[in-house]
Amino acid sequence: MKLSFFPAFPACLTAGLILSANQAMAEGSPLSPVIRVKVAPLTQSRSYSETYSWIGRVEAVQSSSLGFDQTGTLEACRVEEGEWVEKGQLLAQIDPSRLLSQNQQAIAHAEEAKVRLKLAEATLKRNEELYRQQIISSQEMDEVRQQRDVANAILVSAEAAVQTTEIRLKEAELRAPFSGTITKRWKDAGAIVTPGSPVFELMSTDDLRVRVGIPLTLHTSFTPDQKIEAGDVTLHYQRTVPVRRAQSRTADVLFTFKEAPDSLLIGDFVEVPFERTFDADGFWVPRSSLTETRRGLWGVYVVDRETPSEPLRAERRQVSILHIQENRVFVQGALQEGEQLMVAGLHKITPGQSVSIEGKAER
Repeated sequence: MKLSFFPAFPACLTAGLILSANQAMAEGSPLSPVIRVKVAPLTQSRSYSETYSWIGRVEAVQSSSLGFDQTGTLEACRVEEGEWVEKGQLLAQIDPSRLLSQNQQAIAHAEEAKVRLKLAEATLKRNEELYRQQIISSQEMDEVRQQRDVANAILVSAEAAVQTTEIRLKEAELRAPFSGTITKRWKDAGAIVTPGSPVFELMSTDDLRVRVGIPLTLHTSFTPDQKIEAGDVTLHYQRTVPVRRAQSRTADVLFTFKEAPDSLLIGDFVEVPFERTFDADGFWVPRSSLTETRRGLWGVYVVDRETPSEPLRAERRQVSILHIQENRVFVQGALQEGEQLMVAGLHKITPGQSVSIEGKAER
């Protein structure tokens, strides 16, 4: 039997060939496989927008707890909860008998004061004649004038007392300060009311607005009478309340309705969207085009070649993320307008990988 012998390659030569092949594949040499990729052209943007959404509560522009400013017995309540009332309409009244008596007494005192003043003026007139005849002294004349002045002051005070009782009589009637709906009634006829105790709650249900708590950093983004579409209603920016809430650290922003729908009630919640634009140069790229690099940084791949005669290669560019919006991301980095961005299949790609373009995809 004839044996054949083949010369053995030195171990160092074999290892060198394997290392050269690995380096050639890592550097994207012709030995590495060509991977077909999808690309999309990069288009630079000068700004990006962030959309915020807050929950606001519908409230009445005017809301008031109504009551009497004097003590008395509630004689009648003329309206019920849920009733619409007009401005100036009588809602309730307290028993006026005590006030009427005080008013009559004040009128009587005023009439008495008028009589006293008339007598003092007649006395003054007679004494002036006597003084001219030098029958009475200057001191006596001064005393008569003083009596006339005192009588006049008493009359002024009595007439003021009459006006006070008349005002209190008017205040014994509780009238609506504005048109709206009675949303609450706390007292019934016969109850004793005191100053400050509410009898009714009145709200302007035909004049509504939305109150939203918004971070103060965003308040400057609103312009006077700015319109915001919130579903099927249009809101108008009214004003910002310059007070920060203790718990939420937000400030209230008020929006009015152009036309509030009939189905909207006080206490309902409304979602208020708002878009804010930031000036920044960057690119919108698909989420699928992002790849995580070392130390938690992000990058993308673009298709490029050093010379026209060389094959296309994958080149990784580091980027920073400014904003994420659904399936796309606004980034900044070493990217150029018109470069071909790889948008899919990045798990097969290494820097310098030889690639060919499969087709262009939408960004």
